[in-house]
Order: sequence, then C-alpha cells, then structure tokens
Amino acid sequence: MSAASWRAASQDVMSDCVDGVLEGVCPNCGGNLVARPIRTAAMLAKNPASTKRVLKAEGCEPKAA
Repeated sequence: MSAASWRAASQDVMSDCVDGVLEGVCPNCGGNLVARPIRTAAMLAKNPASTKRVLKAEGCEPKAA
C-alpha cells in the first residue's frame, strides 16, 4: 500500500471515530477536535516528534449519552 493510499484510508477511519465515537470532543481535555497544525522545520528541530506512542489502556470509549 502506498503512503498516499494509507493516509487516505487512515483519514477515513479517524473521521469515523471523531464523528461517531467521540462526537467531535477530545477524550482527554473535552475540547473540540480540529485538523492538526503542521510544525515548521525550525519548530520540529526545537521540539522533535515523539518516538514513543502512548495509548490509553481502556482505548476510546463511546461518549456517554
């Protein structure tokens, strides 16, 4: 699978989760979910991306009604 097709497929899955399960609300802070900003090369050099993925043990729970 090419990188472009992987990004497109994962974007669909993320959109389904954001719209369906999370209903557009961040499970960590309760804020709204927006497109992730792009870090400039200078900011990426100053604050590099993490190499460790941190996941909640319980995963993403559907929002209570």
